[in-house]
Amino acid sequence: MARHLLAGQGPSFDGVELTNGFHPLWMAVCVGVFALLGGLNDLSIHALLVIQALLAAAVAPLMVGALRRLG
Repeated sequence: MARHLLAGQGPSFDGVELTNGFHPLWMAVCVGVFALLGGLNDLSIHALLVIQALLAAAVAPLMVGALRRLG
């Protein structure tokens, strides 16, 4: 969908039908990565996977702390 946004086709998974079924902040990250790294290619996909892993690692301690407070 990010490549369709970059191509000026709007938010669409197939380039034909528009959608609103996405998280806007994550889509902004995807569009930014695709714009910086030249569109849909292995490097951009790997960069997004690294970003996801870093976000998950950052959230894990927060979740542990929240669960400990719940008892």
